[in-house]
Amino acid sequence: MLKFPKAYYEHKQVTAAEVEVPPAELVNQIADEAVATDSPTADIDKPSEVAQRLDTSWLPFAAKTYKISADLNDYVIVNIPICPSDIPNRNGVGFPLAELIAYQPPPIARLTYKAWTGCPVHLEHDNEDHEKAIGVIFDTSLRVMKGYGKDKHYVVYGLIGIDKKKDPETAAKFASGAMNTGSMGALADYFTCSVCGHRATDNQFTNCAHIRSTKEVNWRIMDIDGRKVVAFLNAHVLSPIEYSCVADPAWATCLTEMVLAK
Repeated sequence: MLKFPKAYYEHKQVTAAEVEVPPAELVNQIADEAVATDSPTADIDKPSEVAQRLDTSWLPFAAKTYKISADLNDYVIVNIPICPSDIPNRNGVGFPLAELIAYQPPPIARLTYKAWTGCPVHLEHDNEDHEKAIGVIFDTSLRVMKGYGKDKHYVVYGLIGIDKKKDPETAAKFASGAMNTGSMGALADYFTCSVCGHRATDNQFTNCAHIRSTKEVNWRIMDIDGRKVVAFLNAHVLSPIEYSCVADPAWATCLTEMVLAK
């Protein structure tokens, strides 16, 4: 079960009224501009390029907060998917592209998908205490999911580091390929039905006919006007909080063979 950091219990979460989601006609344009901007991170394929291309001057400060190493050489570094856009996971939740590229007001103050940068890396979503972190996300990048859905879907990738000194076992597993899957953590302000857009709640009696309750896994193949559609929950107003190394990811595609530093 996903736990939330204690800091989020007391923090006033951003509300829907404060987040401006891009209009539909501009979503793909903004996403493509983000893909181009992120290419220096997306193209990293050598450990030396992490320090050359990214600003990691904040690592010593993050190290004190998360109780991890301040030395970049102490990390197994991998490029791994955080989440795809518009495709539901096995929990029946999808993240619309428009939400991932929405610019968040303070305290996040950046594009939503970029807010995973600097977040802690945990093991199996044991994330209530940030000092239990086993690493950190050095940067994120947005990429087109080539050859799928007519190239209309995107994937958020994270350049994550696993501290070899704090958790040598997990670091060794990723370095050897024995473990290569992950799962992101984020808060959502509210959910809507992927079929009709109706706002979903935990009360199944007030929801539309496609969704049961937000407390349940909503994954239903339905016949709507003679065509097959998948009914699931779309998450809105996202607040990234962490990424976890897990054995059983919610998105089966969140795996990697891109180990940059062992």
